[in-house]
Order: sequence, then structure tokens, then C-alpha cells
Amino acid sequence: MADDGIYILKTTKDDGFEYRVSYLHGVNNYRYDRKKEQETDDPLVHAINARRMWLPRTLPIATYQEAHAKAEKIREEHPVTDDGICQIDVDAEF
Repeated sequence: MADDGIYILKTTKDDGFEYRVSYLHGVNNYRYDRKKEQETDDPLVHAINARRMWLPRTLPIATYQEAHAKAEKIREEHPVTDDGICQIDVDAEF
């Protein structure tokens, strides 16, 4: 399988951050603007796409340590991935 991995999504939340963790494929698509049909640096586009990818299967996690522990647990189910455990930062609220 191509471009699969365990991804920790870090988004802003009030005065801090929140995290979501999931095993995903094709995660780089979060940067793709469907209207302009090209990649973008627009954080709002990133947030919309991240919601499509993470929301159906994740709940928010308050700390990085908890998120990383969850990622390690998921790695037990998916020990071989192309990208391993990675973090993606989106500068917007989820």
C-alpha cells in the first residue's frame, strides 16, 4: 500500500492544541484545494480536508503524550507502513 502511515493531527484549540490520531492512506491530500485543483498553503483548506480524513474515526486528545501513546498502540495493529508515525500540524481549529 502506498503512502500509508499513522498520523497525529495537531490543530489549534482555544489557547493551546488538540490532537487526533489515525491510520490513514494518502494523507498528503489534506493540502489539496478541490476548487482550485492544486495544492495550497491555506490553513482553512487544510482544516476542511483534515476533518474529512480524521473526523469519521477519531476523538480529540488533549496532550501530545496521549496522542503518541495512541499512535504506538495503532502501530501494533499496523507494524509496517510507508511513513511510520508522523505528525501533521494544521494552523486552524478542528
